[in-house]
Amino acid sequence: MHLIISSSRLDHHREAMLSAGRLCFFGDSVKILATPEDVNDILHYCSIAEFIRYDDGHIVPCQGLRARHVVVSAQWEADFMDALAATPGTGHMGGKCKDNVKVKRRTVLAVPPGPWHSAAASPSPPASRCPDVHLCMHMEL
Repeated sequence: MHLIISSSRLDHHREAMLSAGRLCFFGDSVKILATPEDVNDILHYCSIAEFIRYDDGHIVPCQGLRARHVVVSAQWEADFMDALAATPGTGHMGGKCKDNVKVKRRTVLAVPPGPWHSAAASPSPPASRCPDVHLCMHMEL
């Protein structure tokens, strides 16, 4: 799934991640497309969470995440999906991969802030919402 690494449609997102000192993959080539504000918290969450439960009930241990898995900040999901729709699979060119790549499973992760965030530095939140939680999409392609 080289779309995240090579698609010109996602250049500005990759540049933003690089400005935060992060590449677009981690672990066993799991792809990540996250805002500079979200990326470290998401990586920390993926390193300490035991598993991810998809909307269809399927469970994947976090240690079992592979190259077919993608984590995307909520703000960038539409851009990712547009780039995915515009990119044919390598099967169209005689490759061994699928002709068309699509999202197999999806879930929304509520990622809490990492331990390096100071609670004293943020203003008091409204009681009706949980602040500092990054919503990101986790997909299996």
